[in-house]
Amino acid sequence: MDSELVQNTSVTIPVRLLSASTYAPVTGVTAPTVYIHPYQSGSVISVTVVNGTTWKEINSTDFPGVYDLTLSATNTATLGLMKVSVQSSSPASDVFIGLYNVVTGTISSFYSQMTLLRQAAMNKTKIDPVANTFTIYGDDNTTPVEVFYLFDANGNPTSTNIYERSLTSTP
Repeated sequence: MDSELVQNTSVTIPVRLLSASTYAPVTGVTAPTVYIHPYQSGSVISVTVVNGTTWKEINSTDFPGVYDLTLSATNTATLGLMKVSVQSSSPASDVFIGLYNVVTGTISSFYSQMTLLRQAAMNKTKIDPVANTFTIYGDDNTTPVEVFYLFDANGNPTSTNIYERSLTSTP
């Protein structure tokens, strides 16, 4: 599966088109045929693209054959698995097929947790001995993304002999 999409939200997805005969990247596509197939609905929906707006070639030199396809909120209305099919007849390309999971709310908690885990491992972290907190900073190393309260084995706030951390000010 390529990724998760938020239900009823416009989203831009990358598309890579290759030649049907040589598998070389296909550049210069301005009006591909695009279909979406939400598994739950059982239907196939034709998507109209507008070159330069909902369909954009990234860079034919540095990223040949790579495009951005913007799907509307209507296109992401059905929860569950959804296939996206893109093909060009001029110049001819193989069919790009992406598989996405349309979810409610925000991007999945798994993705958010993995991002936080990466930030905790790679970004700036700081223990504040006055506030007895442990802060994980974002990718800019200045914006706090998570603050934990620190406690000793008896449940007292501490920045030394840390036994437990909590997202709330009580253990």
